[in-house]
Amino acid sequence: MAWVGMNDQQVRAQGTKLQAEADKIQALISKVDSEIEHISSSWHGDDQKQFQSDWNNHKAELTQAKQLLVQMKQKIDQEVAQQDKTSSSY
Repeated sequence: MAWVGMNDQQVRAQGTKLQAEADKIQALISKVDSEIEHISSSWHGDDQKQFQSDWNNHKAELTQAKQLLVQMKQKIDQEVAQQDKTSSSY
């Protein structure tokens, strides 16, 4: 029979890594936002507006990716808590 269960320490550690990746995405968004702001102070016109719009679309996609990682981390936390509860009842 195949092993069924969870190594909660390893899974918890992987959840922490997912959160770290989400944090990296947020840091990247902040850095690019800052760069876009600097660019916008030196570039005016329709092309700049399109450039800004393009970034806003990409930023939304990055934000969604970050949120998905956070949700995955939360799911891991829930699953580990459930595993701990189940294991402690034996």
